[in-house]
Amino acid sequence: MFQRAAGARRPLIKAVIMPLQLPDFLAKSSHTLEDRADFLSRSRWIDNLDWKQCQEIARYSEICLAPRGAIIFQEGDSEAYLALILTGKVEVRKSDSKHKDKPIGYIGPGKTVGEMSLLDGEPRSATVVANEDSYLLVLGAEEYNLLAERHPALALKIATRIAKSLSQRLRQTSGRLIDKLST
Repeated sequence: MFQRAAGARRPLIKAVIMPLQLPDFLAKSSHTLEDRADFLSRSRWIDNLDWKQCQEIARYSEICLAPRGAIIFQEGDSEAYLALILTGKVEVRKSDSKHKDKPIGYIGPGKTVGEMSLLDGEPRSATVVANEDSYLLVLGAEEYNLLAERHPALALKIATRIAKSLSQRLRQTSGRLIDKLST
């Protein structure tokens, strides 16, 4: 499971907005606001973000360490947050009809997991496990909603990026499905 980073101090986010409510297994790191903004900028997750916008998103997010083997979230969990993978790789698993987890994909740096729960608040549709030590930039639903109230144009950029990501994944899934149906 995740462990709090050694020497971790209370993140700057506490002074800006309500504390990010993450499950206990997500260990918040001691990265500063500038560190978070720098990671976000270098990830190139969202095109055309300027430094000020990266800093603003960083105010509403945390960097967390997921050691190899840690469950980032479990299918059916109700916590709503998006995780941008900064370093490392995660495995996405889905339960079959016999309740056995089957790997359905791997996701690496610059990609996100948990987008659907951020937007719809529904329980997790899959399990995500760290394949190797991974740093994640985590944005909770409450924090995203506050960001949307205070910076609607920036929240729209995030929502547009999420929509593009979900669209790409749906296209990939549709392609795989048709291949399976054709055999």
